[in-house]
Parts: sequence; structure tokens; C-alpha cells
Amino acid sequence: SSSNSSSSKSGEGKPSVWI
Repeated sequence: SSSNSSSSKSGEGKPSVWI
């Protein structure tokens, strides 16, 4: 679980920007 850029919420604590 790295840093989510613009992907869907994989299931991390706090997604970056999943539109």
C-alpha cells in the first residue's frame, strides 16, 4: 500500500484522490 495517486480506493487508510 504505497501512495495512491489517482487510482480507485484499494483499501488503504487514507486514499489520495480517488475520483
